[in-house]
Amino acid sequence: MGTEYWTSCAMQAHTYWDLFCLSLALEFLMHRVRHKEDYVIFYMAIYCLSLSIMYLSSTLYHSFFDLGHEVLHIFAVLDYTGIFLLIAGSYSPFLGILFHGETWAQLLLGAMWAVAITGMCSAAFYTGPHQQELRLVLYVGMGWTILTCIWPLTVKLGLHGTVLLFGGGVLYTAGLPWFVRKRHTFDIPDHTIWHLFVVAAIIVHYLCIYWYVAGEPKHVGDSIEDFEESIDGDSLLLDPGLRAQDDHIAKRETVSIDPLQC
Repeated sequence: MGTEYWTSCAMQAHTYWDLFCLSLALEFLMHRVRHKEDYVIFYMAIYCLSLSIMYLSSTLYHSFFDLGHEVLHIFAVLDYTGIFLLIAGSYSPFLGILFHGETWAQLLLGAMWAVAITGMCSAAFYTGPHQQELRLVLYVGMGWTILTCIWPLTVKLGLHGTVLLFGGGVLYTAGLPWFVRKRHTFDIPDHTIWHLFVVAAIIVHYLCIYWYVAGEPKHVGDSIEDFEESIDGDSLLLDPGLRAQDDHIAKRETVSIDPLQC
């Protein structure tokens, strides 16, 4: 199977996946968060739009290889800018919803969008050396800036949500060698393999946002806050003095005297 076959497969896969992403976005906006606060809908809309625009840009780029260098360059720029847009858009629900009203989160989110806009401008107008290296540094740097707030995120998301969040980041990063190499692995273009990693990472992050950001309240024991509360409650059982005192207070609250019976 030659390069033309895999190019055709990539084009069809991008088209179908773009439609799938649009359906996911509609599910989010029309069902999952439609009755929630305005700021939740706002940040979820940003995420859904960035996801849809990124895949639409990528679909256009992979669909018009035969239209000449100038047209291909335009769609390539759209593809690069779509990645910056998705990274900043993915930050938006985590920082904007989970930490709504907290200054540090708003500042970090603003910084992410500032870097994203800078990256989009560099993709469109920078024609100097090491263009790909510059984009990669910005992509990876933006993505792993999330480590600066790992603890508050872990408290909000719980263990399972945190695993999904960082699992998606690992999948994005693990696909970079194929993105850079641009050869073939088992007759499959490395660029196609890179896109498989991207699809897997997007699915993992989507599930994280769907279940732990836009979803219902977490079950008891899923978050670190619940875990700490359970430890505080169990301390009464571990300390005999505290347990006896707690039992005595409970009896005083439950026993009442009827004056008519005296």
